[in-house]
Amino acid sequence: MVIAGAAGIGKTYFAKKYTNVIDLETSEFAYDYTKVSQADHERLKGDNTRERNPEFPDNYIRAIKDGITKYDYVLVACHPQKILPHLEKHKIDYICIIPSEDAAQDYYQKYIDRGNSPEWAKKVANHYISDYWIKSMPAFNRPIIHLQKGENLEDYLLSHQDKYPHLV
Repeated sequence: MVIAGAAGIGKTYFAKKYTNVIDLETSEFAYDYTKVSQADHERLKGDNTRERNPEFPDNYIRAIKDGITKYDYVLVACHPQKILPHLEKHKIDYICIIPSEDAAQDYYQKYIDRGNSPEWAKKVANHYISDYWIKSMPAFNRPIIHLQKGENLEDYLLSHQDKYPHLV
């Protein structure tokens, strides 16, 4: 199962906890990170000076298709302009998991706590959650799950094991 998830819903945590899950962080495919330490990845989100990877998004789609053959859950970014059209084009089935609109302030703090810049955190929490994701997602005609305040990806999947039984 491919889950297109919004920033901060717990994709990385979930993938580190379960061996049958992979988190494909978009930045590592969209930008040249050969000279960037892993510790700087969160801090660099939203930094427009990063060098773009010319293979993106083809390299990302290849990684997703490869992940589908090896994992029960493949976690990808939920970006209505940069990612979802490519999933559609390549006929990759997915569901979307995004925060509920009333959780935006909680997500802002989450982004700050994990090392994102305040500018990026504000942009994502205020613009993307309340406006961009909420209003753009129905256009893709895919199942959309809205996480409630305090709920993360793992909480949701564990509470719906009838639909998502592959958790170890």
